[in-house]
Amino acid sequence: MRQAKPDATHAARAAGNMGFKVLYLIVPTYLRKFLYPWILTF
Repeated sequence: MRQAKPDATHAARAAGNMGFKVLYLIVPTYLRKFLYPWILTF
């Protein structure tokens, strides 16, 4: 039981890092698609 807990936290941390990487890749493209037209209109 004691060894399973660090593995679970490590897996969660790895999944979180992957999620952040995906967000860093996806968010800028969405910002360019949606925010730049707004900035141009203003």
